[in-house]
Amino acid sequence: MNIQLPDPKSFGGAVLNGWTAAPVDVESFSGVIVVKAAYDLIDTGGAQRTMVRSSDAARSAIVFQDSGTPVSDGYVLTREADIALQKACVDIVVKGWGGTDVEGHVQIDGTEWLTRAPGAAGPGDFNTNLFGWHSRTEDNRSFNGVFPSDDFSHLPPGFAAKFNNFYRRSDGFTPLPESLAHELPSGKIVRIVRKDVTGDASYAVALPDLSMKARLRAWCGDCPDEPKRWCIVDTIALSPDTLIIDPVGHTAEILWRGRFDWHAVPEGKWRLAQVMEGSV
Repeated sequence: MNIQLPDPKSFGGAVLNGWTAAPVDVESFSGVIVVKAAYDLIDTGGAQRTMVRSSDAARSAIVFQDSGTPVSDGYVLTREADIALQKACVDIVVKGWGGTDVEGHVQIDGTEWLTRAPGAAGPGDFNTNLFGWHSRTEDNRSFNGVFPSDDFSHLPPGFAAKFNNFYRRSDGFTPLPESLAHELPSGKIVRIVRKDVTGDASYAVALPDLSMKARLRAWCGDCPDEPKRWCIVDTIALSPDTLIIDPVGHTAEILWRGRFDWHAVPEGKWRLAQVMEGSV
């Protein structure tokens, strides 16, 4: 299944498929659309920076492989791939601004979404990033104390979708509140606060309109297999579920995800996911 993006220079995207967990933990085989955009955070003289979408295609390209370093008791993750099939809640990473005895907060629309206590510790990148990536092998992320096997024919026993969330949740980092966790809100202000012995620093940026949808097209099989003949099977909303922000480099990334029933059409008949800005 191919993907058609609003602007290939400023969006990256992919269509994936695999096993996902429904809210009642009943697994299903899903198609998943992942879309990504990179932004420059521009100072326009106001109280917060403006997110301007970058036209550098390399920055918005989907990352298909994790980056990091193996260690004796696990893996130090420095960037997780963009290809999670589902996330139970929003992922937020704040690159840079890490250190020892640093306190941090991420607030959206005046409400606290993430907090970091001054004594926060743990393996990984907490000294580098204020709110970084939490490796799959670290405590508080693995489920039932067992790392998933390489058997992808079904979901591993005890799997929960939150396993796919990579935001840091080690000692001293509070988990994202479930009531706030469904998606990033369009137009709201994201404020990052950092505190240490040298003083306080804050950084604010206004989220753009994040509404996005995808039209799913398939070949019905009783007409020529041509784009103009592909029927519309469904139109789905894509949820903005990941924000990676760099207050030092003044850049950011946002990712959207949307699921659909892969078996809604016969095998081999899916043709195109047309991604469009705007609501369903």
